[in-house]
Amino acid sequence: MYGYNYFEAGNIANSLIFIRGWKDIIGDELLANVLLAVSLVIGGVVGCMAVIIEDLENSSLSTLNHPSLVAFM
Repeated sequence: MYGYNYFEAGNIANSLIFIRGWKDIIGDELLANVLLAVSLVIGGVVGCMAVIIEDLENSSLSTLNHPSLVAFM
């Protein structure tokens, strides 16, 4: 957008983070929270897909009374 190559843009963004004092925020708390949120979303999506497949195929994955719960887990 501004005509910088990949490395120049990365250095400028990195220096902006240091100038604004965001280094500690990005390095400590944000990364762990983002990875946790992404993991939960992926797990939920995969669980929902398993329930949909289990319902469409009309197959029970277990002999329990709640096969959809077993498929989600």
